[in-house]
Amino acid sequence: MTSKTAPRVAIIGGGFSGIAAAQRLMKYGIEDFILFEQSDALGGTWLDNSYPGAEVDTPSHIYSFSFNRNDWTRTHCARDELLAYLQRTGDALNLGPRLRLRTGVRSAAWDAATHQWTLTLGSGETAVFDAVITAVGFLNVPNYPKWAEGTGFGGAIIHSARWPKGYDLTGKRVGVVGTGSTAVQIVTEAAKVAIHLTVFQREPNWVLRKGNRPYTPAERQRYRSWLGHKLLRLKHFIDYERERAGGRNQMAGTPANTKLREGALAYMRRELAGRAELIPMVTPDYPVWGKRPVYCDTYYSSIAQDNVTVAPQVVELTPDRVIDQSGTQHELDVLVLATGFKATDYLYTLSVRGTGGRELHDVWAGEPEALSGVAVPGFPNFFMMYGPNTNSGPLVYLLESHADFAARCIRDMARSGSDTVEADPAVTQRFNAWIQARLQKTVWATSNNYFRNASGKVVTQWPFTALTYRLSSKFWRKRGMKYSKNEAAS
Repeated sequence: MTSKTAPRVAIIGGGFSGIAAAQRLMKYGIEDFILFEQSDALGGTWLDNSYPGAEVDTPSHIYSFSFNRNDWTRTHCARDELLAYLQRTGDALNLGPRLRLRTGVRSAAWDAATHQWTLTLGSGETAVFDAVITAVGFLNVPNYPKWAEGTGFGGAIIHSARWPKGYDLTGKRVGVVGTGSTAVQIVTEAAKVAIHLTVFQREPNWVLRKGNRPYTPAERQRYRSWLGHKLLRLKHFIDYERERAGGRNQMAGTPANTKLREGALAYMRRELAGRAELIPMVTPDYPVWGKRPVYCDTYYSSIAQDNVTVAPQVVELTPDRVIDQSGTQHELDVLVLATGFKATDYLYTLSVRGTGGRELHDVWAGEPEALSGVAVPGFPNFFMMYGPNTNSGPLVYLLESHADFAARCIRDMARSGSDTVEADPAVTQRFNAWIQARLQKTVWATSNNYFRNASGKVVTQWPFTALTYRLSSKFWRKRGMKYSKNEAAS
């Protein structure tokens, strides 16, 4: 790329992150980009997750883009409504001519001579770009328990993120493995139609009331207006900022964390008043937020039904039985694995080689980190959406912040006549020392959760507020991103 040539950008992934990246590139006048999506439509996680009961945990009006308001029907929209919104947003941005659907990307390699990236696609075809933005998320590679591999189990085994189209649980003996957000949504629906449902629990989760309901016609009319929409988003945003201010909710023993625990226990006891024997089984022994809390209005009432059993975790499958930790054997027609994703294995399916041919996963060596979670030293013109230590709420606000970081860097690179922009190693180190010092004070650092890698380091979470992320990302971008020009290629 010369100073007179607009940068050509690749976006890998067509979910919330990829759409946000495309919008920000266009906002800053960068029109030459291609968005690669391995599926046959936009939607990302919300295209993959079609399991019964799939819905958002975050209020609909803030789990959406700031640049595209929508007439939501519920306080927390269901999967199909959200997926339709994402695809309409892609249409509104006229992404069609820039989309390469059914096109996965296997690898990306930096060419030090030309200062460009070569992508190798799933077909073996290659394509060259000046910059790359990965938007594959970190909840995209299903996690399968070892006991589920090669068992010869006679029933169906379904991971929640790979739900067979049209598969119906009606009249079946169903097992659900897990008690996280996805699991409780499936449990709610399965309990309605299954002959019997068994919930296999390794460790209980804290369940908080969601308050999901349809909007009234008057509310929908009010929120359709520009002002009504903005005011509701602002209210939700302030609620999130208050909840996370100072990190008090995520620190064990603080009044805020204790209050959350008391509220969660009161909700549990009220909902399970008729099945008090379940209360010890579903009460966690770690602080609230030690794991991601579950927001659900129906889980406790579902497991209290006569056709539902709560059992210990699965330890073995035989051709005709599921055996739990207590030794009890269960006859099931289908076992649903709501066992999450390989959350700490960032860019798990993508090989990325930067300066000197170094592979990104080798550089990380199991300890993923980046400047503001977006840029990695030694990998010029390469940016990540939803990268290490950026998971927080409200999520879409954070994703738009990541997109802004990347798009501004690419724009500024072109404006300055440079052809590379790269994170400074020393600044990146200071940034990560800052957030890790804070993370060590949180309940995340001491609980069994998907936020931590094999060494126990918290590699997924952002420990401050969303506004702090946006402001700090501007600070770190200005001080930590270095621009240069390939004089030999000029």
